[in-house]
Amino acid sequence: MLRDGKLPLNEGYYPRCNAASAATYKRLLQASILFVAALCHSKRKEVLFLSNKIRNLSLAGLFVALSIVLARFFAGDILLGGTSVLRISFGPVPIYLSGMLLGPVYGAITGILSDTLGYLVKPLGPYFPGFTLNGALSGLIPALLVKYYREKESWTRLFLIVVPTEIITSVLLTPLWLSMMMDKAFIAFIPSNLISRIFLIPVYVALIKTALKFSKQAIPSLK
Repeated sequence: MLRDGKLPLNEGYYPRCNAASAATYKRLLQASILFVAALCHSKRKEVLFLSNKIRNLSLAGLFVALSIVLARFFAGDILLGGTSVLRISFGPVPIYLSGMLLGPVYGAITGILSDTLGYLVKPLGPYFPGFTLNGALSGLIPALLVKYYREKESWTRLFLIVVPTEIITSVLLTPLWLSMMMDKAFIAFIPSNLISRIFLIPVYVALIKTALKFSKQAIPSLK
């Protein structure tokens, strides 16, 4: 029936907004907002992870290319009586940087690819897997020691990263590989490699120090 010319209100149809229902709606709204915020944060973390992975892969590829160019095209030997007594090469520097900036996995992979792809681009002799191991260690060892350097970024601590790595790879392992390849005494290859490290280690440290300083300015997201 009409009441005052208006349709009667069906109180059973229209919900009442009492204090209890208002509190329920408020809790539902808060839960919805928290869910959306968590979803957005998760997506943001996924995007950030993906962008960091792409950045690291790109940098690792750059370090591989730089190492190949420096080791295969911008390296030379100092000869004495027709025998190489000192080889000048800056190929290990990008491998060091890859390990120190990107971590042990990227550092080791950079070293491995630098040697294997470098051999395919410009072989300097017969392939020997021992030198590939040297490359992997050149990226792995600095990555494991870099935390010590970051505590206090001094020249001394950087030397304490480069020196052990060069002793292991160049002074000990390289003569071992050469003695196996050439069937000569292990001790015969140590003096030339030791002398070369005395000259090259300070240069490596200076280049790495400069590159690390520049990398912080160019790519702040790198730790």
